[in-house]
Amino acid sequence: MNKVLFVICLAGTLMTALALGAHASEIATEDTWKLYLVAASAGDAITPYDNSGPAFAASSTASTVIDDVSSKDPLDGGEPGFVGMQGMAVGGFYRPWGTNGAYGVFLRDYRQPVAAPSYHKEWKDFVMYITDLQMPPYPSTNLRLIVGGSGVPNVIDGMPVEYKLVMTFHPASYEGPTEWTLPAYPAPDSTTKTHWWHVDLPAEGAICSTPFSGTGPLAATQVYGYRFDLIVTPEPGSLLALGTGLVGFIGVIRRRKS
Repeated sequence: MNKVLFVICLAGTLMTALALGAHASEIATEDTWKLYLVAASAGDAITPYDNSGPAFAASSTASTVIDDVSSKDPLDGGEPGFVGMQGMAVGGFYRPWGTNGAYGVFLRDYRQPVAAPSYHKEWKDFVMYITDLQMPPYPSTNLRLIVGGSGVPNVIDGMPVEYKLVMTFHPASYEGPTEWTLPAYPAPDSTTKTHWWHVDLPAEGAICSTPFSGTGPLAATQVYGYRFDLIVTPEPGSLLALGTGLVGFIGVIRRRKS
C-alpha cells in the first residue's frame, strides 16, 4: 500500500512540475512587461481601448526602480492633462508624489519585478471618476475600467500567477461586484499593447470636480468615484496541487522510515 501511495504522490508532484514547466514560453521579460489601467467614458457608446485612452495609467515592473510607493523614482509620476474637459474619465494612482509630498493622481507606478519567495505584488489605490468641470448635461452614463497589457506573463519563474482586481471604494448607490479574477493574459509573448479585460460601472456618484475632500490618506478623503487595487499573486490551484503532492510524498517517506 505504501508503495502505491509513494508512486501516486510522486506522479502527482512530477505532473504538477511538468505543467508549470509547460508554461515556460509564456514568461515575459521581467524588466519590460506593463499593465495599463484605462478610464473611459462616452455616454452609452463607451470609448474602445486604443492605446491612447482618455485616461491612461501604466503599472510596470522594472528592476531599476523603487518599490516603496511613498518614494517617487524617475519613472513614476505623470499627471492627467485633461481634467478640465467635460465628461472625460480621469484615472490614476493616488500617491504622495506632488510638491513637498502632496498627494495627487499620477499616471505611472513602476515597481520591482514580481519574484520569489512570495510572487505577490499590489498596485493599490487606482482612483477613477468623471470630471464635471464644465456645464451639464454630462455625456457619460457609464464609466468603463479597461485593463490592458504589454507582455504580461501568466507564469513567473515557472509559477502560474493570478491577476485580481479589487474595488476598495465605490459610490453608496453601487450594488455590483467588488472583486474580479482576470482571465489568463491573451498575449504574454507580445510587446504590443493589448486589450485584456474591462468592467462597466454606473457613473452615478462618480461625476465630480474632484473625488477628494481635503488631503492625505484616501480612507479619509475620497468621497466620489471608484478606487481599485490590482493584485498579482500565485495561482491557488498550482500551489495546492504542488503542496499536496509534496506533503503526501514526505508522509510516505516518514512512514517507510518508521
